[in-house]
Amino acid sequence: MKRNIPKINILVVVALLIMCSVSFANDKNVNQCTPDETVYFSCSIKSKVVSLCGSSNLSGDDGYLVYRFGYPGKTLELVYPQDKMKPAEVFALYSSSYAKGSTTQISFENKRYTYTLYHEQNVWDVNGSGVAIEKDGKRIAHLKCDEKSVKVGNIGILSNIGLKKLEFKDLP
Repeated sequence: MKRNIPKINILVVVALLIMCSVSFANDKNVNQCTPDETVYFSCSIKSKVVSLCGSSNLSGDDGYLVYRFGYPGKTLELVYPQDKMKPAEVFALYSSSYAKGSTTQISFENKRYTYTLYHEQNVWDVNGSGVAIEKDGKRIAHLKCDEKSVKVGNIGILSNIGLKKLEFKDLP
């Protein structure tokens, strides 16, 4: 006996799956780090998640940082670096704290592309987090975080592990 499934039921199921995946990505606890890693920064960008993860023993002489971007629970679009390396060999940092706020930018180069992960916290102005992407020095993308999903770990430790100094980038 052939069974007809009404199209409306299929559409409802598809809509619910989409809504669940978007709300999953907006959850503040969702990140791309493994359970044994420390989350230094993570946020959702639409239905994808960007995370800066690192070893729990991160120091100037030991440990690693890794940038991961993609859909939660799926094959990631970008993992950098692919192999665990000392953070000072890969990442550059701009960090500034001031009365009522702070700005942190972490950057790395991957071939002709430069990725800058940023987080700004300010009492008097608009806060913002996201990723700016440049190709050959020209901005090609600016991916803004859903601010409700931003999770910042002990990002201050990055100032003490010998990362290269990054010039401040004016990011919207």
